Amino acid sequence: MQRWVSSRYNDAEVTDYFVENVFDASNDLIIELQYRLPIDDDGSFDVPGFFEAHYFEFERVADRRFPFEQDFPLRVSSVTALKFADVDRLEVLRQKPESDETRFGNWRKRIDQGAGSWVISFDYVANTSRFEPGDYRDFAEFHRKLVSSIEQPLIIN
Repeated sequence: MQRWVSSRYNDAEVTDYFVENVFDASNDLIIELQYRLPIDDDGSFDVPGFFEAHYFEFERVADRRFPFEQDFPLRVSSVTALKFADVDRLEVLRQKPESDETRFGNWRKRIDQGAGSWVISFDYVANTSRFEPGDYRDFAEFHRKLVSSIEQPLIIN
């Protein structure tokens, strides 16, 4: 698990994890991961999207000439709980989009703030369909924005 997380965030330290239904495709895959991230000198950090990026990022094809399709119903839901102690204030450093809906799918992000913790909920549903080569650039941009929005920059004041 550490190797997988480090492939995207090399300074994250996995402290605990739990995986359920790896070999049972009839149930949802459940992954719980606890980790620590270093905080920059100015108090800022980005909420990582380890697993989301794994499913949503892909190698781009420069000059797509053939149709492509999403032929299975993909749904990704994640909950990120940020817990912190001895911190007066956690703030959004730069606001990112909270939702998007296109012919490729839709996603929504919600941030719930509480005393000593924040919970960031994320849901994505892909539209199963066949798309033309000319749609590929929009498809790639939709996924780029999706991953960018998950990786929300925050700052501790």
